[in-house]
Amino acid sequence: MRILKANFVPPNALKVPDLIDELFAWLHNEGQNLHPAVRATVFHHRFVWIHPFFDGNGRTVRLLMNLLLMQAGYPPAIILSNDRKKYYAALNAANLGDYSKLMLMMLQATERSLDIYLSHLNDNFDDYKPIATIVAEPDMPYGQEYVSLLARQGKIDAFKDGRNWVTTKAAVQDYMQNRQRKRKVSQ
Repeated sequence: MRILKANFVPPNALKVPDLIDELFAWLHNEGQNLHPAVRATVFHHRFVWIHPFFDGNGRTVRLLMNLLLMQAGYPPAIILSNDRKKYYAALNAANLGDYSKLMLMMLQATERSLDIYLSHLNDNFDDYKPIATIVAEPDMPYGQEYVSLLARQGKIDAFKDGRNWVTTKAAVQDYMQNRQRKRKVSQ
């Protein structure tokens, strides 16, 4: 069987029961030495690689990953449909041993959920505005593309609301005050 958009062929179906047993043994042994977000991400990838079902592997593993995160006290990591191409590319990179893209994606998804939850707890949800609205304010020195990049990279408190990134003016101001300048101006 081949998987659409995947750079690997899943193992033979006869090996699946043993591979699943090995995965859960890893989860309950060596996996316990990892940070919960790293453990959930590695589990996610390994389960997808095993591909135990004919259909529904992605939905199943995202549910299991979120169960692992929530058991550790984290909110669920929701992969947005807009990020599907990035998700497949991150899984393909993990198939080659590079977990960095998948880990970043899962952490950003978890952070987005946490931001939503916290904004409701702090009752500051109304402070979140679309980035276009924030950058249109006269005292805002950054443009929409730059603030959107900051949001996507997790450098400011922001989350995706539907198709739009939203943030607060305070989050952008905090970034401005606390950023580390990497360029040196020569005289």
